[in-house]
Amino acid sequence: MDFFDIAANVVPYSTFGILVGFLVVDTLCLLMGASISSFIDGSMDADVDVDVDVDMDVDVDVEPNIDVSPSWSFLSWLGLGKVPFMVLISTLMGFMTIAGIVGNYLLWSIGINPVWWFTLIFAIVGSIFPTGIVSAKIAKWFPKDHTSAIQITQLLGKVGKLHGNSTPELPAEMEIIDQHGQRHYVMVIPHKGEILPVGIDAVLVERKTDTLFTAIPLNK
Repeated sequence: MDFFDIAANVVPYSTFGILVGFLVVDTLCLLMGASISSFIDGSMDADVDVDVDVDMDVDVDVEPNIDVSPSWSFLSWLGLGKVPFMVLISTLMGFMTIAGIVGNYLLWSIGINPVWWFTLIFAIVGSIFPTGIVSAKIAKWFPKDHTSAIQITQLLGKVGKLHGNSTPELPAEMEIIDQHGQRHYVMVIPHKGEILPVGIDAVLVERKTDTLFTAIPLNK
C-alpha cells in the first residue's frame, strides 16, 4: 500500500481541508464586508476593554490580585490575543498537518500501520510547541494595538475608516486610531439604516452591544 493511501492519513488530510475551508469562508465574508477572524479578535478585545473600564472606575489603595487560570495562560502562550486569530489557527492547523504526516510516515517506515487516534494525538501534541514558538516570533510583527488604557466608550465620536460595505443586516469592520496613536477595530452598522460603503470615513455614534457600534458618514 502506498503511504499516502493509508487510512490514518485522514487526520492530517482533514486538518488541512478544514484550514482551507476556513480560509475560503473568511475570504468570502471579507469580500462581503465582514470577517470571521476580525469578529473573533474584536470579541476578545471587547472583553479586555470591559475589564479596563472596571479597573479605572474603582479607586482603592490595595494591590491588584489577578488570578489567571492555567487554561488562559496556556492559550496566551500559544498566541491567542497576541496574533490575529486567522494567523494563529493557520499556524496551528499547518503544524498539525505536518506532524500528522510525519508521525504516520515514521511508523509506516518501520512496518507499523498507524491508527487514526494515535495520529490525532501525535498531531495535536506535535503542533503545540512549534505553534507557540512561531506565534511568539510573529507577534513581534503584530504589536498589540487592539487594547489601550482608554475606555471603549471613549471611541464614541471618533472618526474611522470602513474596511467593508456596512448595511443594517451586515456589519463591517471599522478602524479607529485614538489619541495615543493606537488602532482599534470594531464592527459597525449604519446609524440610520443607510449603506456605508467601503473606504469612507465615518463617525462612531452609538454602542449597540459589546462588539457592535453604529456609525454615520463623516461628511453627512
